[in-house]
Amino acid sequence: MLDRLLTRLYDDALDPAGLRVNQLTMLSLITSMNGLRAVDIGHFLEMDKSTVSRGLALLRENGWVEGIRLPGRSRTTLALTREGASMLSRAMPHWREAGEEAEQLLGEASMEGLRCAADAFLARRARS
Repeated sequence: MLDRLLTRLYDDALDPAGLRVNQLTMLSLITSMNGLRAVDIGHFLEMDKSTVSRGLALLRENGWVEGIRLPGRSRTTLALTREGASMLSRAMPHWREAGEEAEQLLGEASMEGLRCAADAFLARRARS
């Protein structure tokens, strides 16, 4: 129930920017970690292959993400386009607004606990 509540809250807040929470999460992950592949996104975000594929297809279709080949590497990795970086910047005020609303609903201590749990999970996931 909490997952649905928070997802709806963030999706509603991001709607004016033309994004959904999963899309923003993917854009943020791609911009913060160099050399990611689709499989890495699924791994870090606990998303199945079809969810990642559909999400990335939409991000590519909108011109926000592209596949690039880094020098000396044989695999294609994901990168934000200029338009993708701009979209991410435009969406962040909406994200912060949703965070403030979530904090009003759940309380500051609960939101801090969720942030700490998410950070700890991502740190452990990055090491595995």
